[in-house]
Amino acid sequence: MIVFYDASGTPQPLSAYEDFSIKHKLDGCDEMTFCVDTRHPQYKMLCEEARVVTDSNEWLIKKIDDDKIDCELNFDFLKTTVYANYKSATRSLSEVLESHLPSGWTVEGANVSSIRRTIEFDFCTDYDVVYECMTTYSVYFVWKIKEKRLVVYASSMMQSTGEYLTSELNLTELSFKGDTTEFATRLYAYGKDGMTLEDAVVDGEKYGLKYVENTNYVDKVVCAYWSDERYTVSDNLYDAAKEKLKTLAYPARSYECTVVDHTGVLEAGTNSEVGSIPKDLSPVNSVATAGLQGSTNTCSAWVQNTGKIWLRPHAKSAASDAFEFMLVYNRVAEWS
Repeated sequence: MIVFYDASGTPQPLSAYEDFSIKHKLDGCDEMTFCVDTRHPQYKMLCEEARVVTDSNEWLIKKIDDDKIDCELNFDFLKTTVYANYKSATRSLSEVLESHLPSGWTVEGANVSSIRRTIEFDFCTDYDVVYECMTTYSVYFVWKIKEKRLVVYASSMMQSTGEYLTSELNLTELSFKGDTTEFATRLYAYGKDGMTLEDAVVDGEKYGLKYVENTNYVDKVVCAYWSDERYTVSDNLYDAAKEKLKTLAYPARSYECTVVDHTGVLEAGTNSEVGSIPKDLSPVNSVATAGLQGSTNTCSAWVQNTGKIWLRPHAKSAASDAFEFMLVYNRVAEWS
């Protein structure tokens, strides 16, 4: 059910809508779309920035294009304060989230990350700080705004359901795209005040180089430059540079697939491992990082850095459901 709030703040159950879908994104910034006939008496009551509530979440209308209504999760509660010259000091993920979420919110799973890091901004809101945590602490979020609940996930905590995607069994359609427009094998990284990687300690010894290198895909030197003033410790800059280079040192390869669920056991809103990248899809060289993002009404999906494929249905699946999604090596896919 969809309930929207009109200009006076009165909740209005939407009596008729079509083509309802939710896009679950890996960064947690989910999107919702539905259509309302322009002749419908409630159509004129819909407006940009109006609150919309569904069974599972709270949204804001961000775009109206004729009968199509596009919504994003309502993060206004994280955008009421601006901080200048922000520095979090060295904190755990749990400490940062607790200090920037409003009173009454609960956080589940923040202990999946035990590292302590510093987050810095010239200017920021609570939203900026919270979302920087995903990169800083290598986690991702699932928001339950209606329940005032944030769930934190790490790929190492997921469990397999024993289901698989294979061309022989349930992979029914496939198309391929490749892209190396941002390709690099050597990354020069700089932190605050020109700090380099040279003083980082790697395997007990001083690193001594200004760059990190990854030639696993192709043995040639292609340089790139990256600077981030938020890094004040060379060890942290080294770790971040290694991770960033993983997204540059391989082609962004994508596969659009249609998969039929033969089991009908996947539960709504639950992350389920369904197998590994099929051998006939795998690149010649192993891929260090990968991503996958769904865009249909039935399911979202992605690939973790081990090559394992994960699905999160929007509703409990049936045996005849076809899940359409995109595999993307080294990039999180953005569907349009």
